[in-house]
Amino acid sequence: MTAHAVHPGYAATSLRGHPAPAHRSAPARDDERARRLRDLRMDERRRLIEGASVTAADLAAAGPLLDVPTRLFPAEPEVERTVSPQGLVCFDGNPYSVPPGLPGAQVKVLHRLGEDYLHILTVGRAVVAKHRRAPSGSG
Repeated sequence: MTAHAVHPGYAATSLRGHPAPAHRSAPARDDERARRLRDLRMDERRRLIEGASVTAADLAAAGPLLDVPTRLFPAEPEVERTVSPQGLVCFDGNPYSVPPGLPGAQVKVLHRLGEDYLHILTVGRAVVAKHRRAPSGSG
């Protein structure tokens, strides 16, 4: 078969000579997806939980999902930075000032997700500055 031959069930061949699958229309893909979902079965293996023999379907029916949290998870990304000679620390594209006497010092920038402020701490975890967080890259 040549690199440009058409194989039954395939639209063409790829650059390396391997058959390339024919493109199906969107309705054909949707029908195939619906058929696969219809054929999907819940795990029917039995498990012994607290002395009772149950299936995954039994567990799913008995335990409804929890509500979606209304607040963000309180994650606190922390990055290490070096204070510039001008007494500035860059975070997320913005410079933030620190007190005099810290140029060259290693500090940590701590930002709790969902809050408007960030904290700049020394390596010993002492807070040396607190700033309102500027929009990313506005500095």
